Amino acid sequence: MDKAECGRLLEENLGKLYGWAFSRLYDKDEAEDLTGDIICAVLSSVHSLKNDDAFYGFMWRIAENVLGSRLRAKSKENSLFDRQSDYMGVCFVTPETDVAEREQINLLRRELALLSGLYRQTAVLFYFYGKSCKEISALLNLSSEMVRYYLFRSREILKEGVNMTREFGEKSYDPGTFRLDFWGGGSNGYWEIFERKLPGNILLAAYEKPLSVSELSGELGVAAPYLEDDLEILLKHGFIKETAGRYRTDIIIFSDEYEKEAAEKFKPICSAAADKVNEVINSAVEKVSKMNFHGNDIPENTLKFVLTNMAVFFGMLKANKNVIEKYGDYPPLSNGSQGFLFGYDNDYVNHRFNGIYGEMMNLEETAYVSVENYRAIADVQKLDITDWYGTIAALTGAVTNEKADENSSIQLRMAQEGFIKIKEGRLTANFAVFPEKLLENEIKPLLSAAMEETCKCADEICGIAERLLIPRTPKPLQNKCGQLAHIRYQMDVMAFIVESCLEKGYLKMPEGDFKPAMFGVIK
Repeated sequence: MDKAECGRLLEENLGKLYGWAFSRLYDKDEAEDLTGDIICAVLSSVHSLKNDDAFYGFMWRIAENVLGSRLRAKSKENSLFDRQSDYMGVCFVTPETDVAEREQINLLRRELALLSGLYRQTAVLFYFYGKSCKEISALLNLSSEMVRYYLFRSREILKEGVNMTREFGEKSYDPGTFRLDFWGGGSNGYWEIFERKLPGNILLAAYEKPLSVSELSGELGVAAPYLEDDLEILLKHGFIKETAGRYRTDIIIFSDEYEKEAAEKFKPICSAAADKVNEVINSAVEKVSKMNFHGNDIPENTLKFVLTNMAVFFGMLKANKNVIEKYGDYPPLSNGSQGFLFGYDNDYVNHRFNGIYGEMMNLEETAYVSVENYRAIADVQKLDITDWYGTIAALTGAVTNEKADENSSIQLRMAQEGFIKIKEGRLTANFAVFPEKLLENEIKPLLSAAMEETCKCADEICGIAERLLIPRTPKPLQNKCGQLAHIRYQMDVMAFIVESCLEKGYLKMPEGDFKPAMFGVIK
């Protein structure tokens, strides 16, 4: 084997070598030095390796030798005792013996950390705290027979584990990315669960096949006691299922690979739909501009954007109604609402929106605002909601021209970002606002053909999405593919059509700061 190939293999195993070195020395700097010494020794000796397939055994043998030499040298330099005290009775304690004993203790601790639930609790109480079976029975509310069973089984598991060579999974040192998504009535309580990396990585690890607590512990590099709380939360909210001590992710996770392949198939279909939508908008824009609504004096290009957004939005709602008729209503969720929870193995990189907010209704139910934050127009419109109810109050207050509150930080921020204006002490919308009767009786009929085209396009796209998703989804979750593929991609159909209109020049970025992809309705 030449040094270049040897260097490549050493680079691939650098993390394992450092982890091995640290587990022997328990010192970051010393472990780094030892790793460097091992790499130099392997590179200088690789010419003597006759069989390339034996490289890993060769590497670890050299690692043991380098460690032994280092410990012997350190023992001479930093001996805590004089030479005579090295003899403890008739036993001479060598550095290698000391390392071996520490390694056995560490192996036992490792295996205890991998034990789940009652196996671990009974073993710790019995062996570390000296509790009797009767005392453990009372503490854990178990019969004495069950305590003895758990102790027997834990001894067997520990004995088997200590003699095993274990490797932590990739997610122990390189956590995956999990991001949550939601469609339905209300997602309160779910987002906070995934503010840390561990819950999402549990879902990623247990997605393809069910795993036991010890398997999850090894894959994630986290001791079982710290996993169990997160598993309980994920179970409670329906993110995972447990069967016979094994955990399986119970929501669909859209992969980066799948989303990119799907998008390539969808774009030409949505491009053709954009042509038809544009024809309808061109026919409607002059008529709508003569109607009486807030925003009828904006430039024609901006009004075209407003109408295109409304057409594809209402077309998407029609498609969503068809999905509910086909599959039934959304399933119940643990927080009392109804909807779908799903996820991504990436940081929303394939999203075409910075959020969609449907009918955000005021408390009096006299007005609502709809906001579609296409990523394609993020420089013009991107509504970030930090205070949900305060934002709704500010936006709907602008729709109904309410009196401004000079102490409201939300109103001030909305004004600074150009979503509303404050004139003569009153709130004014910086987006189109329609009386409900005008919208339903005059505008929607003009847009109906574009709404139908969007709905038709969504049905076709979502059918393709479902067929692509099924073979990439674990079998127990495949029954969710149909409804979820429609929910996931009926939204993107809106974005694909708008993006095509921008690419073809049918739409242009609006002039001024008027928000083109949101509208208000006065009931």
